[in-house]
Amino acid sequence: MTTTTLAKPGTNTCGTVPAETKERIQHAVPAVDLYETKKDYVLVADVPGATPENVDVRIEGEDLAIEVTVMHTPVPGIPGGATRVIYKREFALGRGLSREDIAATLKHGVLTVTLPKTPERQPRQIKVNH
Repeated sequence: MTTTTLAKPGTNTCGTVPAETKERIQHAVPAVDLYETKKDYVLVADVPGATPENVDVRIEGEDLAIEVTVMHTPVPGIPGGATRVIYKREFALGRGLSREDIAATLKHGVLTVTLPKTPERQPRQIKVNH
């Protein structure tokens, strides 16, 4: 039996496994749209195959980091093993965001991160006096 050294599924460690269970690892940068509403900035990332359990959204210092790991199983009749795709992207956070209220949702492979503006950054009407 042939063996190979590669990353163990679900870990960051390596080990020797039979070659027929070989897993390919692919790194990818997800496509992202960013738009602004009156109250929020909204980031929308395409992460096909993702589930909430394999999505990591966190603030690291002054950055918002997104990391998603998706396992694609091999298709019968097509050579090659499973492929683990690791989507990674980071964004610099500016001032005027309510960091405690950042929220993320995942639906049909689309990750939406809502970054609320602080009240002083939201538009407001100024009354004009006579």
